[in-house]
Amino acid sequence: GERKIKAFLIGWMDGSSGFMWVTPVICGPGQAITQQDVALSLYQVLTCEYGGMPLEFRVDNGSEFKFLPESVTRFASMAELNGLSVVKCRPHHPEGKARLEGAFGIIKKSFFSALPGYNGGNPLKPLLKGRGKPVAPYDRGPERLLEDLHLAIAQYNGTAQDGDLQGRSPKAMLEAKIALSGWRAQQINDADLFDLVFSREERRDVRQGRITIGTRSFTGPVLAEMIGEKQVSFLVPWRDPDGAILHFRDGVIHRLAPDTCA
Repeated sequence: GERKIKAFLIGWMDGSSGFMWVTPVICGPGQAITQQDVALSLYQVLTCEYGGMPLEFRVDNGSEFKFLPESVTRFASMAELNGLSVVKCRPHHPEGKARLEGAFGIIKKSFFSALPGYNGGNPLKPLLKGRGKPVAPYDRGPERLLEDLHLAIAQYNGTAQDGDLQGRSPKAMLEAKIALSGWRAQQINDADLFDLVFSREERRDVRQGRITIGTRSFTGPVLAEMIGEKQVSFLVPWRDPDGAILHFRDGVIHRLAPDTCA
């Protein structure tokens, strides 16, 4: 039978230009945005041509962003940078991220409203079509929905705006800012390095060249050299918490895949 799904948007905005990176996430009944979703979205931002590690993250107070402070601190230590920070906005106080909220208002009014099934975004006061009937739901399927949402964001980034942008599009303003200042955020365009930064730490004793995290066991050449070591640091990437883990040793990132049989 039919199943109702929702599309949530994880949005990041460059504060100097209004340029946005948005990751749509399709969720079924009872599902919501997770820390893994946020990490996957961040990977797109930090590896993008225009992206990189910002000087400041300004985020909601939701649990899906809980890992950011530790990860930013780790990156600052590795890169020997000062001044990186994570600012959490107060719940129910959108003024902390007013520009982002305003951008989403423009996107909904100017771009999302052209999509089939758009009902105004307020389930308590949905827009109605002729004769007071509800708007028919989006019927192009989840894959096409993701394409349409990405296209809407691309159109927003490429459309000229008044106000702070002075007739330029967010993309044009970002390019102009880069050209004028020569400054770019530091990119993390290596998957291992990204996972090293955006991961949670687990400490384990190495026994017989093996460690266990949860229900999974890991072995590998580097562990064979560490038999008997206590409380060794291992990192579980937020981007793929059920995949390989990392161990950083002597300047080398070791990726350890879980054993297929224990």
